[in-house]
Amino acid sequence: MKTYRRIAAVLLCLATVLVAIPATPALAYSKATYDDIKNTTTEELKSQIDELNALLEETQQNLENAEKLQADAAERRQIYLTLESVYAETIGAMQDELVLINGLASELEAVIAKTEAEYAEEYQAFLDLIRMIYEEGTPNYVEIIIGAESFSDMLSRIERMRSVLGYSDTLMNKLLKQKEELTKKREEQLSLAADKEAGIAAMKAKQEELARFEEENENAISAIENQITELIGKSSEYEDRTDVLDAEFQEIVTQLEKEENERRAAEAERQRLAAIAAAESRRIAEEEARLKAIEEASRNQGFMWPVPWTENVISSSYGYRTHPVSGKENVFHYGIDIACPRGTNIYAAKGGVVTTATYHASYGYYILINHLDGTSTLYAHCNTGSLKVKKGDTVERGQIIAGVGTTGVSTGYHLHFEVRVNGKTVSPLDYVVNHPTLEIRD
Repeated sequence: MKTYRRIAAVLLCLATVLVAIPATPALAYSKATYDDIKNTTTEELKSQIDELNALLEETQQNLENAEKLQADAAERRQIYLTLESVYAETIGAMQDELVLINGLASELEAVIAKTEAEYAEEYQAFLDLIRMIYEEGTPNYVEIIIGAESFSDMLSRIERMRSVLGYSDTLMNKLLKQKEELTKKREEQLSLAADKEAGIAAMKAKQEELARFEEENENAISAIENQITELIGKSSEYEDRTDVLDAEFQEIVTQLEKEENERRAAEAERQRLAAIAAAESRRIAEEEARLKAIEEASRNQGFMWPVPWTENVISSSYGYRTHPVSGKENVFHYGIDIACPRGTNIYAAKGGVVTTATYHASYGYYILINHLDGTSTLYAHCNTGSLKVKKGDTVERGQIIAGVGTTGVSTGYHLHFEVRVNGKTVSPLDYVVNHPTLEIRD
């Protein structure tokens, strides 16, 4: 009767715990979006921001175009500088050639003058010879002939006279021809000099044209730089104005969303409380029915003896004791030790769900079963390889779950059996509904 009274007390405590209202999470609600809270003010701000963004985009596009023009102008500047250098080098080379051509022309001029002087001198000698012959007349020829010592000498003298006249004529023709050739070469040099001067003038004209292009390009660069500066200023202005309006817009939107979310949260909380109230009414009715069912079940089923009834020797009771291994006194023992032969079947004392089935340094191989009514049981020092259940398994009352062993901290084959109520250990003998006549040897 004492055991049954204790079971009834436990069931009464359990019923008291179950009556407590469970925590209910707040009802979920959808967060407010811009479409939920937008108004005339926000739409006007949004329109202004969109207009500024469009202006900013246009300005940045213009800035990009201007930077491309600036790059093109800078590239042209390099081309102009290169051409300027080429023109200057070309003009310098042509001027050097002109100096050489003019020098050669001057040399030819001197040679022509010398040739003319020689021609004039020979021509004068020829004239003098002709004049002498003319002035002295035929007798001179006769005298020259008569003065010959022989006929052959006479012929020789006549031939020399002819030779003198012919030589003078040939020499003058030669000098005249040489003068003509030198004059032609001088004219050619002068023509080359004129061509070079024309080429230099053309190159200088190109230099002047290039200088105009350079000036126009520099003016264009200056105008582009001014345009870029202006566009950068506009872009910065648009960005600043956009930032101000965007901050104002975000502040208003954030506040409106907060207010709307608070309203929705309040409505969700109201619905939650209403649901809790309705659920509590149902729960009370269900709890009354459940308590009656638990009371009925407690009369029909409790914790059974976890080993065969023939194994009824308790080698260590629940409570304070001297530890059998360390020898330390007043050590609390949280269960009872039932001495059994190795491999003896271990039964689930009550139906439930396995929450642990593993090895522990002290318990050895052990199993913990949650009975889903606030109570649980633990079975320790199981034999190696004897665990027949795993975590998450559902077991029934009296189901074989393991075999007796001596794993962990143990001095011999036995079952360490615990009963826990709401997580705290209690004496298993107060909860086993029916057990054999026990022999306690501790």
